Amino acid sequence: MRIIAILLVICLWTSLFINFGMINVFLNIATTFVLLKLLNDRKK
Repeated sequence: MRIIAILLVICLWTSLFINFGMINVFLNIATTFVLLKLLNDRKK
């Protein structure tokens, strides 16, 4: 039973880390788009 519990905990942690990683990727894309827009506005 302990092995199953440990596996479940590991699966939960990995899913959490994967979700946070996806959120970080989306945040990075959003920040890059905002920076590009700011640079384009400055050029104008």
